Amino acid sequence: MEGMHPAQLEEFMRIFNRFFVACLIGTVCSAQSATTQTIWFSPISPAAWNNMIGSVDYLDLFAPGAAWTTASSRIQVFKLYPEMLFSVSPGSFSDSTLQLIFSWLNGHNIALAVEFPPLTPTATCGMGVEGFAGQLALSMATRIQQLGGNLQYLAFDEPFYHGSALYSGPNACNWTPQQIAANALQSVVQVRTVFPNVIVGDIEPVPAGGDWLNQYTAGIDAWRTAAGAPFAFFHFDVNWQVDWKPNLESMRQALQQRAIPFGIIYNGWATDLSDAQWMADAENHYAQWETQGGAIPSHVIFQSWYAYPQHVLPESDPNALTYLIDSYFRPRTSLSLNISASQAAGSLADSQGRPVASAPVTLTAQATTGSGTVANYVLSGAVPPSITQAVIQTCINLCGDVGTADINVYSFQYTGSGPQVHLNFANGLAGWGVDGNGTALVQPASDANGPSIHISATATQQTFVNSGPITIIPGDNYSLTIRARVPPSSEGSGHFALVFLANGTEVSRATFNFAPPLFDSRRRADSRRRHIQYRLYASGCGRLSIAGGVSGNHRSMARGRQQRAFHHPLYFIERHRECRRS
Repeated sequence: MEGMHPAQLEEFMRIFNRFFVACLIGTVCSAQSATTQTIWFSPISPAAWNNMIGSVDYLDLFAPGAAWTTASSRIQVFKLYPEMLFSVSPGSFSDSTLQLIFSWLNGHNIALAVEFPPLTPTATCGMGVEGFAGQLALSMATRIQQLGGNLQYLAFDEPFYHGSALYSGPNACNWTPQQIAANALQSVVQVRTVFPNVIVGDIEPVPAGGDWLNQYTAGIDAWRTAAGAPFAFFHFDVNWQVDWKPNLESMRQALQQRAIPFGIIYNGWATDLSDAQWMADAENHYAQWETQGGAIPSHVIFQSWYAYPQHVLPESDPNALTYLIDSYFRPRTSLSLNISASQAAGSLADSQGRPVASAPVTLTAQATTGSGTVANYVLSGAVPPSITQAVIQTCINLCGDVGTADINVYSFQYTGSGPQVHLNFANGLAGWGVDGNGTALVQPASDANGPSIHISATATQQTFVNSGPITIIPGDNYSLTIRARVPPSSEGSGHFALVFLANGTEVSRATFNFAPPLFDSRRRADSRRRHIQYRLYASGCGRLSIAGGVSGNHRSMARGRQQRAFHHPLYFIERHRECRRS
């Protein structure tokens, strides 16, 4: 393979014959599907009720000639936050502002939606809890009607999380699914006295800890029974910091069994520190799902409730939220792979089926079985403003991840513009802080790769290991290199983290989820015949998954496609092959 030394080639092929090959997507690609999609848009404007965060030019969306002609033509639904409508919310929109918004939406044939907290609090629970504002349903609907709006969609704000035992914060209700459904229905009945044809669906955090999947499916079924009809849609508010793909797929399958369309909110994350970082994360999220085997969602929601991005316009600006809509619709290429016992070969085509020549194609190998390979993992980013201290943490089953763990951690190296910090376990656990209440086993160890700590845990055992505080520079670009052994069986059981501190208290963290290492090789599509061919040199034994990825650019995005009917796993674009020694 081009660009690889013989020893590297031998190592890659050895791994290739034992491991699976999955897509490596260099940049984002667009979503195009034979299935009709409903595209939602929901930016947020700075106001007193949200601590003045959001897009400062929000209202410019509705001005004559606003610079989002293409993006606005692609959305079918515009969603408002309820606080924009509740007159009791500080900083809610004035009557004249709402009339402007409603008139613009009506004139552009874009449906109005509201993300609504449907539950009504009682004297003993629900006050001040997200999902609880059902008592305002009728006044909200009446105000919309009086100001010329036509409410077509009601998207519940996470009632089956915040109304159930999944939520354990102040004023928790701990209601059953049936109680939640019956309570939420009262709000819908009120809204339908004003808008009788309003379409009702749900939003919930996915995954959500505990027995979330069974809680949600029981809630969905309880709603069907109470309302006499199923939800018209179910949107995923994704926790991007955990192993989210298999959880999304589990929920998607549960919805498919109930014939309920699913949607994904494509956004950045709370730890993003700039418009550019938020936008890059949002693009990566839809690329990671839709170009790596995830089912194309029926509903796509571009939404922010974070401090970024601070601008929605113009759509030509890569850091403006409307640009995200246009980027999603870039032409999508497809990569076909025909897989035999000894090679993977295929071709790259554009969205019209025309061959694409000379594009770089990458195959990536990752272990699916075995005890794991010692490798370097790199976590990089920017230090938050004003932060001068951090700790390095290995977290097992405590930070939103759950699974069995059997890992070795050898060293950490922090690199920024200041002095380099190198930490290891040459002195065992001296100088390290281990969770005093942890139940997982943490022991010093040593092998040919050097001294380490060995951490083993069942899915019900937990622990963390912290370094002492290290000095960092505010706003500095950093990289944290972690040398560790993480076998496939430990994927999803925890993460490595750089925890940012202010006055000794965590303010945010950057994480790298446990996963076996990746090994890759790149080849270009033939400039004349426009095909790609990899010799697999399979002598082998074991299980193999094959896929290919091609980098996109500002005009197109890439996805993989195989032409043989192999087993299709949950979310990777891959195919398995069994090989035997002759």
